[in-house]
Amino acid sequence: MLSGAARLVLFMSSYAPLLVLFALLDSFGRGWPSILCAAVAAASVLALVGMWLLFQQSAGDWQQLRSS
Repeated sequence: MLSGAARLVLFMSSYAPLLVLFALLDSFGRGWPSILCAAVAAASVLALVGMWLLFQQSAGDWQQLRSS
């Protein structure tokens, strides 16, 4: 089961493409709203990559069982 932080990262990263579109189209106005949308999108994608790397390191090695 995923922790609350992992669920939050997955939730935020799913909205990253929408936030990028908001930033590009200046949906909330020019200036800091667009910058904030782009920053949240970038931070969520970086957090997702960091979570993937963390899960990859903590995953066990696959072992093959030999039948006798």
